[in-house]
Amino acid sequence: MAKKRSKKKKAAQKKNKKRSNRTSTGEAAARAPQKASGPDVLSRVKAGKAVSGSSKKVGGWIETVKAFLRESKVELKKVTWPTRKETMATTSVVLVVVFIVALFLGIVDFGLGKIIGYFLR
Repeated sequence: MAKKRSKKKKAAQKKNKKRSNRTSTGEAAARAPQKASGPDVLSRVKAGKAVSGSSKKVGGWIETVKAFLRESKVELKKVTWPTRKETMATTSVVLVVVFIVALFLGIVDFGLGKIIGYFLR
């Protein structure tokens, strides 16, 4: 819980800092994309920060994947896994149904083959 709160607090501080850094020309000028060039770009890329004109951090996809895996692990803990007995019962039902459908389709195929063969002679 403490980590979540501190992350939220840091995010709020960053947001407030960005708001205070805007120029007096208005928000539209602050949001306008600027051309990325010069030695500043290289230092920002090395630091993993967003380059002006782009909205994503360099290497941000790694953090996204880590977050996805972390959340997946939490969700898998919530899953109610079936017992061995339930698994065996459902597996046997599936096998019986597959056998019945295969038998039915085999009979239909055989019958249609005979009918078509009769007309083609």
